[in-house]
Amino acid sequence: MTPPQLTVGRLVERMRDTLELEHVAPLHGLERVIENPNASSPGLVLAGYVDRFPAKRLQVLGETEITYLKSLDPDVRRRNLTKFFSFPIPCVFIAPAGVPPFVGNGFGTDLDRQKDPEHLPYVRAGFAVVAYDVDGELANPDDVTYEQVQAAAAAFKNAEAGMLNARHAIDYVLKMVPAVDPKRLYSAGHSSAGRISLLLAESDPRIAACMAYAPVTDPERRADEIAPDAARYLESNLPGFRQFLKSSSPLRQVERLRCPLFLFHAEDDSRIPIAESQAFADLLKKTNPQVTFVRAARGDHYDSMIREGVPKAIAWLRSDATRSASLDRLPAAAAAPGRTNTRRRSAR
Repeated sequence: MTPPQLTVGRLVERMRDTLELEHVAPLHGLERVIENPNASSPGLVLAGYVDRFPAKRLQVLGETEITYLKSLDPDVRRRNLTKFFSFPIPCVFIAPAGVPPFVGNGFGTDLDRQKDPEHLPYVRAGFAVVAYDVDGELANPDDVTYEQVQAAAAAFKNAEAGMLNARHAIDYVLKMVPAVDPKRLYSAGHSSAGRISLLLAESDPRIAACMAYAPVTDPERRADEIAPDAARYLESNLPGFRQFLKSSSPLRQVERLRCPLFLFHAEDDSRIPIAESQAFADLLKKTNPQVTFVRAARGDHYDSMIREGVPKAIAWLRSDATRSASLDRLPAAAAAPGRTNTRRRSAR
């Protein structure tokens, strides 16, 4: 039997009395696994030099280090400590929801002002969050023509149901944000964006774990149920439309999802029946035993995710089982870069 991993929290509990340890910060980071048995002092990283910093070791700040920090100008001290604490952090990629399964969407410029935004709990828990747009957004979804729907659907199809946007977002973060841990990239999404989260986990081996809240797992059936007229129009006027729905269906390629999955759905969901998630989970378990399916008693389509789904998903991400399983499966290869837009719109 593999012994449990040593986390920061366990080390603090074991050595609290011996070393007279006291936790003075908010209780974040206690779940972090200690991967290196060695300890060292930060050294030159406190002066801003980080090129040879052994970030995976335990870091001990003694009297010398504290005295040096106190001697620095406050702005310099803050800048150097920011570098010190920037190694490394997990990252959650979230796509926008609230649209039919044949067009894209954006978050909008009011992302930080929406009520109960789904990305903030991850941020508060210490995760980096990337909210990316998906090509094919309708400018005015409440007043559109069939021609506008066709143009949006064509853009969404060309973006491979948002996969090019997601891969571009991942490529950008890995290149421009060195503090993000490339071994802990997670996809998340709700409803129509839950489909994108599942597709990303099925198609990009860099995703270490996936969260999907009340997801659309069968876009073919969903299109015919909620927008049958538009679906018939697109089938007649957009070449390859029906095949595109098939190829972008998480249900049709479920065997490609190899990473751990957190699946969440409320019993009283009035938009997408919980039976769809149950069927997806049952099918996936035949090829991937790393499935956690959480059923909420109430909360309907969105509120259940905010109140119960995301908090439980964060706890699941922090669990030793999820961390070890996701790290064990990571390959060396990465997917090809893609294209995305920069507009954003509020998620629904």
